[in-house]
Amino acid sequence: MHIFGTSDQMAEDVEQLKHRVGGLEQSVAQVHVAIAEHSVRMDRMETRLTRIEIRLDLVEA
Repeated sequence: MHIFGTSDQMAEDVEQLKHRVGGLEQSVAQVHVAIAEHSVRMDRMETRLTRIEIRLDLVEA
């Protein structure tokens, strides 16, 4: 009976680990989305800054 109890506990532990890993994967995916959004915003800001610099003759067009 002890072997079956140990096996059941291991099965529970594996299920818990799978659940936790799933949560981590979801969190990592959300971080990737946030990074992509920030990258797009920074690209737009760079474009706007370049236009402002050109308009103020701070750089050559």
